[in-house]
Amino acid sequence: MDLESKRKTLEELEALRAGWAAAGRRVVWTNGCFDLIHAGHVRSLRDAKALGDVLIVGINSDRSVRAIKGSGRPLIPESDRAELLAALESVDYVTVFDENDPTAALATLRPDVHCKGAEYADGSRPVPEREIVLGYGGEVRFLPFHPGLSTTALIAKSGLLRLVESASRVNILVAGDVMLDEYVYGEATRISPEAPVPVVAVSGRRYQPGGAANVAANIRSMGARVTLAGVVGVDAAGLRLGRELEGTGIGNALVEDRTRTTTLKTRITAGDQQIVRFDEEDTGPLPEAISEELRRVCSEALLSADGCVISDYAKGVVDESLCQWLIAEAVKAGKPVIVDPKSRDFARYRGATAITPNLKETAAAAGAPAHDPATLELAIPKLLESIGPSALLVTKGGDGMSLFEQGKGAWHVPATAVEVADVTGAGDTVAAILAIALALGFPLRDAAGFANIAAGLAVRHPGTWAVQPAELLRAV
Repeated sequence: MDLESKRKTLEELEALRAGWAAAGRRVVWTNGCFDLIHAGHVRSLRDAKALGDVLIVGINSDRSVRAIKGSGRPLIPESDRAELLAALESVDYVTVFDENDPTAALATLRPDVHCKGAEYADGSRPVPEREIVLGYGGEVRFLPFHPGLSTTALIAKSGLLRLVESASRVNILVAGDVMLDEYVYGEATRISPEAPVPVVAVSGRRYQPGGAANVAANIRSMGARVTLAGVVGVDAAGLRLGRELEGTGIGNALVEDRTRTTTLKTRITAGDQQIVRFDEEDTGPLPEAISEELRRVCSEALLSADGCVISDYAKGVVDESLCQWLIAEAVKAGKPVIVDPKSRDFARYRGATAITPNLKETAAAAGAPAHDPATLELAIPKLLESIGPSALLVTKGGDGMSLFEQGKGAWHVPATAVEVADVTGAGDTVAAILAIALALGFPLRDAAGFANIAAGLAVRHPGTWAVQPAELLRAV
């Protein structure tokens, strides 16, 4: 069969369907964007063909690929994608459909088998067409996974390479709640006679910049320039934080407040088990003079910045006034703004490019459950209305991320399969990578994909961790 005769409209395939049924031929359908066709596609299509006699491959039109994947896709136009698929021996027919999912095409063709990728098998990703297929007596089958072979991974690697190579060109302002993370570690071999608690024989301690300072550390680790603005007290923790920042290349624009305690989080660990954490902090509002000085240093740093991160840990520095002022200044200068939120009132972040809450923060802001895909989708419209035109990138731990934009469908990014050592600071990593990518001009969906990969790396390490460029490239 020549290539042109393999390309059919849905109407033409529907006319052929009755003949296949009469001849007892088993029809198999699979579909996808098939942008940047690779060996994984070839193997999966071979697997699909083995399930029947006639394999029909549906491909998303250019319009629907843009709707699903973002404005930077497809890389290859639909006519060329169709031609490449038709050239494969395992493929009998190719058709283009314009809807975002294949429900209508399946209702028309009623294939005996509908094939999906292995990533849909565990139910974590929706299969809206399942009911249609089961309703007419068809079956849904999940094709074997071919590790390392996916369009998204190949495109991500190409984009990550550009991100890593170009990061040094950008300068990011990070403003927010800075803190010092202290880790005290040792072994616990007995219980205290004073109370039923373990006695930890301390063998060492280490310090790391935390909160907004960890966002800055992640940005600097990627090779970008960064200025850190926040407030510290004139105390031992503030001095130690200053020493930890020395030699990192992070621009220090910290404002000292003699009336304030530097936020210090101390974690006591015995072996691999954290025993307790205690916090020393002052979460009250800033004195007016300190607030004015913080705005001054932010305004100065923003002049040379290509993007901005607001890191809100609810420690009193990032109030509504500072948020709205800094977002307005950055937007006026045409610079992207990322907000890692803690306030339940997301309206204070209105106008930022993207806000990056976790599920718990999303639920608190919406005043409704958001613990699974269904409840999350119900909670989002109210939040998008309150923050417009900002986007929401909801981090979901082991379930990846979901991106919600004004006037667009949800975009879900599955988590990378990793062994989690510590989730501390993963949100900081997300904000850092997003800021660099957006400052370099990457579309938001691409930037979210990069951030998802980086967060998967950060949680492999105990404590806060600044992701390294080399490990980011190795991840894909």
